[in-house]
Order: sequence, then C-alpha cells, then structure tokens
Amino acid sequence: MMTPNKSDRLYLQLRRRIAAMRDGEAFPTVRQLMAEYGVSQSTVTPAINLLKEKGLLEAYVGRGSFVCKQTDEKPCMLLLQNNWPSRNFIALAETLQKYAEASGFRFIRELYDYRDDITQSLNSFDADIIVIDGIANDLLQPEQVMAISNSPAPVILSRNSVSVSRINYVCGDNTAAGMNVANYLYRMGHRKLGLLFNEPHIYTGECFARGFKSCAASNGCSVEVLDCAIRPGERSVQRIAEFMAEIAAGKYDFTALFPISCEGAAIARDRLLEHGVRIPEDLSIISAGTSPKFDWLTAIDSGMEETSEYVVKMAHDILSHGSKFRRQIEFPQKLVEEHSVLNLNREPAERYG
Repeated sequence: MMTPNKSDRLYLQLRRRIAAMRDGEAFPTVRQLMAEYGVSQSTVTPAINLLKEKGLLEAYVGRGSFVCKQTDEKPCMLLLQNNWPSRNFIALAETLQKYAEASGFRFIRELYDYRDDITQSLNSFDADIIVIDGIANDLLQPEQVMAISNSPAPVILSRNSVSVSRINYVCGDNTAAGMNVANYLYRMGHRKLGLLFNEPHIYTGECFARGFKSCAASNGCSVEVLDCAIRPGERSVQRIAEFMAEIAAGKYDFTALFPISCEGAAIARDRLLEHGVRIPEDLSIISAGTSPKFDWLTAIDSGMEETSEYVVKMAHDILSHGSKFRRQIEFPQKLVEEHSVLNLNREPAERYG
C-alpha cells in the first residue's frame, strides 16, 4: 500500500464529508478549506479537482461549488482481510461478494499482512464503505478505535464485536454459541467435557470458551481445558497432535471434545484415528464453524449468509444516512448436527448396533 500525500489524504476527508451532505448543498471554498484544515492552496486544489472529476462536486462561475450525488456509479464496498491462509476467509469473501453485487455494490477484496495493524492504514483506501474481516487481535486498543471512527470511509467490522458506540459491527453471538455447544453435549448425556484452545486467545474465541464453560458448570459438567498456547499467525497442528496422543494414551478423562475451530477439529480427528481412537464411539467431537464444512462434524454454523446479509443492509443504511438499521449486530448461530457426537442416553445395544 502506498502512503498517500497531503492532497490525497485531504481528498479522502472531503469525500467522507460529502457523504454526510445533501445533494445540491453548497461546498466550502478553497480559502475556507485552507483555513479549516490548515493546508496550502497547492494541497486543496488537486483534492477539489479530483472530487470534480469523480462527479462529486459541480462548480458554477460566481456561485461556487455544490455537492452532486446524481451519479450512476455503483458505490464501492472494499473488503479487507489479512493474508493468513484460511478457507474461512475465502468463504466469507465469496459470500459477501455475492450479496454485495446483488445489492448494487461494486465489490473489491484486498489482503494485508496479518502482522500489520490495518486500522492505521484506512486513509490509504478509496472506497465508499470498508469492511474489515479477521483482525488478528480483535480486542481493539483505544488508538484503533479512534482510527476506525475517523476513517474517511465508514467502516464495518465483520465477525468481530466491539461494544463502543462509534464502531459498526456484525458478528455471531459467540458466547451464546458456546453455551449452545455445552447444552447440546449435556442433552446427549455427556458430563465430562474437554475444551481445546487450538486458536489464539482472541476475543471471539474467548467468548466461545466463556459461554461453553458457563453452561457446562450450570449443568454440573466438568471441563478440562487443553491450550495450544499459540499466537496470531502460528499454526497449532503440532500441538494438537501432541494433545491427541495424550488423549489416546488415556491421560484425560472426558467423553466429548470441543476444539474452538472446525479446522482444528478435523486435525484432531485425523490424529485420533491414527491412534485407533474411534469418532464418536470412543470420543465425541463438536466444534464451531462450518466453513470449510465437514459432513461428519457437528458444529455451530459459521453464519456466512447472515453476516453478509447484515453487512450489506448496514452498509446501505449508513450510506443513505438512515437510522432504521442497528449498527451493532450479534445474531444467533444455529447448531448443525452431523455424526460426530455419540448419544450416551441410548442403551448400549442401540448405540453400537
């Protein structure tokens, strides 16, 4: 990403300003903008000219410049995702593109280095609305909140929840999802549960775990926590393999295991099968996320369709300066039942055929 010059930065600020103005409203003069933003005429003039080229301003001799929103150009939705390889990111991008384009947006996806703080580069992008999906550290710092709040283009966080009044977000209710997992296992007769932290301890994963442990405790179930102790950008494959070897050796006493992600669940299953542990006869596995979808795995649905639909509706409401659509959404996620959890309430003869 190229660092914008002063005129480019001013253009982005003025574009956001125009987005909040009415069609035909008088726009400040060059001298007024120079005084307001503390910049020179050589900075203001190129920014104003670019706004005119984009059809956002119309100038009349002797009258000044006026906001012009009578354009057939589709609004641009920019999706920013970090470049950590994940089929989950690709699935969200494909689903959001489908919803965005069907709703009249021009859709662009850009990747950034997962080690970078993308919130500090929002001034670099020219879009009508920015969607950020997959922030590595989703417990935002004050400077990140400020950067998002002051972005030239409105920002929507996808699959991250930040309870700050000026932050727009769409996210599944992960705490409730964790509770749903624990309650399902309880109803299936499981009382000794395992929780596998195979993802970094970011806020969304912590919500899954908090809801899971809370519901398990209220139902009188025990929870053994296995923590891969990885950081953003690291892979947990080796640590999962070590835990599965310990499970196969009888180190832990639980009948069902909840890996935080479905990819971690797939790795766990493969390693357990290598050790002769049958799924679900010897150990049940349940997870969160259905992208990628495994036809054997009972899991909380990823909510790709719901996320994309809410993001697009929120984007339209923001750009039209509406107030009918909520700007902070946590939606319920359903559990998709497959064949990875054994029902311990059944008679042994029925369970094993």
